Amino acid sequence: MSPPLRVERNPRSGAVLLEDGSKGGAERLLTGDLTWEVQDTCVRCVAAPCPTFRGTRIETGKAHPEEVLHEVDFSRANLSERELARAQTQLKNGLRVEGRVRWVPNRGPAGAARILEVRRLLTAR
Repeated sequence: MSPPLRVERNPRSGAVLLEDGSKGGAERLLTGDLTWEVQDTCVRCVAAPCPTFRGTRIETGKAHPEEVLHEVDFSRANLSERELARAQTQLKNGLRVEGRVRWVPNRGPAGAARILEVRRLLTAR
């Protein structure tokens, strides 16, 4: 039997937090699918995870602060190799995508990571 799932909504940001009750710090989903403007910060680190990306949530009529993202995962976007290469190149100037952020504890020697899981590409900046 799997542990119970706890669901919380942050009243300020509207982000949804899902956490299973397992020990050892389970992965958590920090947002539902949202539209993001994501850009490479050109920061590189010796130890992972590294705050390599900056993400801004785009929602009609609301201003949201930028968020530090450690990884951008395109695996769920069903892109061809050519589309993937183009998207990764466009990250330097900014790329608008639809996706969700997942928090993963102990992602590397430097600790936890915030990973943007891209579901769909929208536009380049």
